[in-house]
Amino acid sequence: AFTGDLVRATADLAPIFADPAGEPVAALPRDDAYDGTTLPVVERQEHWVRVLLAGRAAVPSQGDPAQVSGWLRTADLEFSAVSQTIEVDIAARTLDIVGLDGARERVAEDFAWGTDATPTPRGRTFVMLVRAEPSFGYTRGHPLVYLGVQSPTLDGFGGASVAVTAFHYHDDHSGAISNGCVRLDAAAIDRLATLPTGTPVVIR
Repeated sequence: AFTGDLVRATADLAPIFADPAGEPVAALPRDDAYDGTTLPVVERQEHWVRVLLAGRAAVPSQGDPAQVSGWLRTADLEFSAVSQTIEVDIAARTLDIVGLDGARERVAEDFAWGTDATPTPRGRTFVMLVRAEPSFGYTRGHPLVYLGVQSPTLDGFGGASVAVTAFHYHDDHSGAISNGCVRLDAAAIDRLATLPTGTPVVIR
């Protein structure tokens, strides 16, 4: 479960640990061109937090493509509070923004999701980056809300070595037809694009 905390590095880089008893295995930048630097906490101890990280453990053809998590020292971080969570229910075709008080804002009552061969990743993730990309004509100028999780079946996509999952606009936005992204109508994507990076996301 999410603890309700968001964290960001206070220095240029904060060490990431696979285990608090071990040595650092990576570093979290305070700023990055693709964001992914404000992270939701999923476990909290006195001096440590475990966070979801952008990316996956391996590409699907070579190992477990699950989203990775890591440990950070609380002394290296600044904390803020989660204000809302995005909840996606594929079976019900609903997408809600849920407040701290449990109040639900229904953002979509239909959308498109991944096919059986290229499924939308299930489970918990977070908003990594919000950006409009004019070269993606299918978005019609609406922003994309990129998530910290990637495809469980595609090693890469569109010539890239990554296959990032996103919420985005598409003219065709109903049914199991996408490569894993959740396609939404204009009002829904524009609403989601107002949420801050780090916002927790649950897809079931």
